[in-house]
Formats: sequence, C-alpha cells, structure tokens
Amino acid sequence: MTGERPEKPNLKNLLEAFDGDKEIMTEIVNVFLTESPSQLDAIELAAQEGDCYGLESASHSLKGAVSNFGNTELAADLGRIEILMREGHRDEAFKLARCVRPRLDTFRAELQRQVGAIL
Repeated sequence: MTGERPEKPNLKNLLEAFDGDKEIMTEIVNVFLTESPSQLDAIELAAQEGDCYGLESASHSLKGAVSNFGNTELAADLGRIEILMREGHRDEAFKLARCVRPRLDTFRAELQRQVGAIL
C-alpha cells in the first residue's frame, strides 16, 4: 500500500476539463459518490469469496473512477490488485483489497466536502 497520508481529490483539474461548468462536474462527482460504494462492495465480496475474475474486474472499474478525481495512489493500488490477480498472487491481492474501504471512505468524504465548498 502506498502513501501514509490520504490523497485529496483534484477538483480543479476536473473543473477545467469541463470548461468551468460546475453543474456538470457536480453531476460527475455525484455519480461517483453514488456508484463507488457498490464498486467497493463488489471488491470486498470477490475477495471474501475468492472470486479472482470478480476481484480483478471490480478493481479495474473502481481504479478508473478514482483516477478521474486525482487519487493516483489508490488507483495504483487497485491496479496492483489487477496485476497480482493476473500473476496468480491471490493471497496478496485479497489482502490489499481489504485495505481499500477506509481509504475510499476518507477520499469520498473529502470529495463531498470539496464539492460543497465549490458550490
């Protein structure tokens, strides 16, 4: 697992990508805030059940989502889960998957706080 301090969302870059349109950016953030818990549940369920394909797939999906908001450390760890699964290092991948929830929860809370401050 990388980084000791939680990575903060980068809404400035996201807002620039949408030409300063706060409404569109807020919609994108709300989709992430709504969908990321089920993506996380899928990761945890796959790890709990030993579902290699499910863990690789769910990690890939969440990796893309957190990358959109600038969380490169969590995205890198989710990518590492994918690689570990492909290389057959199941136990290490399952262990890393169990560390995702607290980091994602912290990131989601900060994302929500930042969106509130922008609006």
